[in-house]
Amino acid sequence: MRYVSTYIYGERFQNEEMDKGRELAEILEKDEKVDDSDIESVRIMLPTLKEREYEIETSLGDVPLYGKFDGFDEKNFVLDEIKSGKNGWDQRKVDNCEQITFYSLMIYQKFKKLPKKIRLHYAPTERVAGTIRFTGEVESFVTERSLNDVLGLLVPIKRTWEGIQKVSLKEYKSLGKYDHQSA
Repeated sequence: MRYVSTYIYGERFQNEEMDKGRELAEILEKDEKVDDSDIESVRIMLPTLKEREYEIETSLGDVPLYGKFDGFDEKNFVLDEIKSGKNGWDQRKVDNCEQITFYSLMIYQKFKKLPKKIRLHYAPTERVAGTIRFTGEVESFVTERSLNDVLGLLVPIKRTWEGIQKVSLKEYKSLGKYDHQSA
């Protein structure tokens, strides 16, 4: 249903934590010094990524795959993901992060090899006087994905795509946007 809400109806899901993460992403994209000392500490502590907001499109048979990585170095095959928020990250959580496995699958599908290095950088936030702010710290974790890890996503991705197609068709019909001749 989130797919339908986002990609058919154009709704955006957000909260204060997500807004703070977007603010950090925009600052990192510009890579300019800022007046907010907490954000500036995070900006300085995060590694400089070769290419930010790396977009990738590929497919898994008839299933289109799209992703936007926080950073990817095509030459050295290094994948970087940046997370922020109050829900902490540890090595176990990073090692089990399905998003990273999915990104690794997309890289494998597009380039026929897995990332050589995968890093997740976590910038914690906290609520102070009713406002979300960065703590000024950054924790970095290194993880890896095997071919077996990414292949484990094949069946769930195909099932999810089938569900998306069914729900999307139903929603488009309800909006009067379904043309049975073009289907």
